[in-house]
Amino acid sequence: MTREAIEASQQLFEHSMNELEDFYSRLHACCVRLPADGSQWRRGADAASIAWAAAQRQTERKEGVCNDTAVRAVGRGITPLEAQASLGKFLDYCPVTFKEQQCLAKCAPGLGLAAEYRGQLYRTRNEECMQKFIANPGKYLNGVSLLAAPSRGRVPIPVPASEVMNVELALEGHCPVTLWLDPKDRKCVIPGSRQFQVQYGDLVFRMLSAGAQQAFLEKPWLYSDLILPAKMPAARANVPLDALPARGYCEQTLARSVTAALNALCEERPKYPGLTVEDSVLKYLALHMRANNKRENEEQHEQSQKLFDQYVDCCQLAPFLDQQAPETETYKEKQEKFEKTRAKPWELFMGDV
Repeated sequence: MTREAIEASQQLFEHSMNELEDFYSRLHACCVRLPADGSQWRRGADAASIAWAAAQRQTERKEGVCNDTAVRAVGRGITPLEAQASLGKFLDYCPVTFKEQQCLAKCAPGLGLAAEYRGQLYRTRNEECMQKFIANPGKYLNGVSLLAAPSRGRVPIPVPASEVMNVELALEGHCPVTLWLDPKDRKCVIPGSRQFQVQYGDLVFRMLSAGAQQAFLEKPWLYSDLILPAKMPAARANVPLDALPARGYCEQTLARSVTAALNALCEERPKYPGLTVEDSVLKYLALHMRANNKRENEEQHEQSQKLFDQYVDCCQLAPFLDQQAPETETYKEKQEKFEKTRAKPWELFMGDV
């Protein structure tokens, strides 16, 4: 009973400690768990060392305020609410990248790559940018702001495809990145997608791909002032597949798969043991299209490819037995497989196709 009581107390204590650690780590970023092993004097020495290091970091923070220098923000006891309230004029964008490359670079959340300067927090894209900013923060802040050119206070915000926006659609939904390549070329006037849309100012821009969306997020001012050409290409009609006649449906969905299967059929000329030529051809076409179906997941594709390979292997049994001598090493094995397959030709596929 004593052992059970001790285990129950330890479990309750561990649960309480986990909650306390999560609370102080998340809200105050100042929780450190001491090692459970060692003597009480060892744990006391570890606690004193941790407290001393924390005091030194606080001292460095105060010295940074007095000396007008930038210091790393991590480990200074800054809570998430304080961090959000003290964001500098660059918000979540790297001031070093904006100054040197005239490009917007979204920084990772948290304080890992953040610096505190004059009571405000500035995030950087990587460690190299962090070192540059700490060495000379005035170089990247004085006279530079998102409110000035080229951003002019407008920040690009990705918009989910499912979100309904009550703002105007720019360029009639065409991709500004492809249009920027050559505004006079009709080939560059390509409709964008709802999957890659970004709000910039009072407009929503739709991009053609994820790469085009990333390019727009980095330098939106390059693409936001474009206009469509006077002569627009004909609009692309989106016709639902279920509204097409049988022939049109086949052309839109099965033409390429059937063509590839027919080409392979002409080269292979399969004849499965125990089946007629017509059944062998139909079975080959079905398995070939299934094995090349790009919509299947990896597991389904592996199973389909395995069935197709087994079918082709069985179709090659008769030519092998006809061309090889009975003394061939694998002749007897393939002959037994041929007889077994011819006796029950559908046994291999009844549960799979």
